[in-house]
Amino acid sequence: MVQCKKCKLFLSMNKDDVIKCKGDCDGVFHKKCVRNNKQLALKEICEECLKNERSPPQNKDTNSSSKITVNPCETSGEKILEEVNKKLEVIYNMEKKLTELTDTVDFYAEMYQEMSNFKEAAEKKIKSLEQKNVFLEKYNRALEERVEELEMKEKEKCLEICGLENIPNENTKQVVQEVAKLLQVNPEDIEDAERVGKEKDGDQRPRIIKVKLRTKNARIKWMAAKKEHTVTNSKLHSNGSDKRIYINEDLPKQKRRYKYDLLNNERSPATTSYKNTLCECGLHSAIPGNEATREPSLKEEQTSCLDTCGCERDGVWTSRPMSLNFIDKIFEKVIVGQINTFLERNNILSDAQHGFRKERSTATALTRFADFVNESLNLGKQLIALFIDYKKAFDTLDHHVLLQAMEDCGIRGPTNEWFKNYLTNRKIRTVVNGVAGEEAPVDMGVPTGSVFGPVGYIMHVNSVINVVSRCRVYMYADDMCLLYASKDLTEAQESIQSDFERITQWAHDNGIILNIQKTKYMHIYSPYNNRAKAADDSSI
Repeated sequence: MVQCKKCKLFLSMNKDDVIKCKGDCDGVFHKKCVRNNKQLALKEICEECLKNERSPPQNKDTNSSSKITVNPCETSGEKILEEVNKKLEVIYNMEKKLTELTDTVDFYAEMYQEMSNFKEAAEKKIKSLEQKNVFLEKYNRALEERVEELEMKEKEKCLEICGLENIPNENTKQVVQEVAKLLQVNPEDIEDAERVGKEKDGDQRPRIIKVKLRTKNARIKWMAAKKEHTVTNSKLHSNGSDKRIYINEDLPKQKRRYKYDLLNNERSPATTSYKNTLCECGLHSAIPGNEATREPSLKEEQTSCLDTCGCERDGVWTSRPMSLNFIDKIFEKVIVGQINTFLERNNILSDAQHGFRKERSTATALTRFADFVNESLNLGKQLIALFIDYKKAFDTLDHHVLLQAMEDCGIRGPTNEWFKNYLTNRKIRTVVNGVAGEEAPVDMGVPTGSVFGPVGYIMHVNSVINVVSRCRVYMYADDMCLLYASKDLTEAQESIQSDFERITQWAHDNGIILNIQKTKYMHIYSPYNNRAKAADDSSI
């Protein structure tokens, strides 16, 4: 590494564009430093060397100052040469190390460039793979739905017969035809019948018989006939026991899993007698089909009043009825599980909603809120936050508006009709200290404490995000936060005011009442921001 004789900056002989003087000085220059010096560019001789060549030779002066004197007492010439050689060797080694370092830097620079190119190519491939992955997920989801549809269609004609004892050399189809005769249904509707599963050592239970019928109506007749007639093994053959034979629908995997979870969960609210009813009638009857109806007895609710948390007791207004009908909750658990899967799989719910959703909670809502606040404060902005709450949100939902909101979310056809039948013509009575009040009709709201209530509510408020045009929105069930960041406080206040007026109009149109006491206004700013000033909330 040497210095440019003109600009005094260090330069590299290997990489920089340089000119070396051929005169006595052996100086090195950047080409850009001597761009205007034509003499140096053509002859490669600097001005200093040219002046020395043109100047006349100086007269030798006999003065004592120009004479070279030798002091015999000084160090000999051999020692001086030895020291010079040592210094030259050190300089040579330093130049060698500098050359090695230069080569090393050049090598790592090339490696860095190669790695940068590889990184850019890898990022492009990753983006391409992510896009393909999204497409494959959608395609896989569509295939799963199609497989479920085909499985449902295939099983619409199938039955399962449980508890039918084995007969030596039995013809399974003929045995099932005998069962059909006892049920007084047409034996010719049976297309095929076979026992499924493997026999286990020490297991005396007979294997299940899977029956395939010719039409769906034939299965409906079988399910109706089994309620009117009881079939035992003794009625089929003389050596049979008095154990009853059960006839159930052949359920798809998903509904079979729901049934297993309900019947084998020790914490399930279902009683033993009701579990037996599910075994006899089949859980499929709880899921909406072509006939979207519901037993009237299941619409009668007995409730207890609980005080609302965080509120002083003030008569009935601070009390909340809690439904105690466990049968409703079992039906709701089966249906709501499928609705949640449908809503999440098709990304129907707003991304701003964090309540009652899988992998969402208050923590995810607060994290997003805090991240945006910190990011805005770092940019020198102020924030206006408006926390909105609704009064008795679950109890004031209009059924017609709720059903329309469900239809907008894709819950249509027989399922929507089933929920219409589920919500309308309900009756309720309150029990306090063992004393029951009179029954009263329920014209609005969802059953408090039910499984369907939270899911129905977030579908109901899913459209509120469409009326917000300027602010960020964070929701957790019936709690909502509007947030706007700006360096201009007046702009932030106007944006909050504008969106709040739209939300107020939306709430009025959908029959929801704002809770003014719990609606709060907050001004967020950094103490190090000199331009920030306290906001006036009188206009909100």
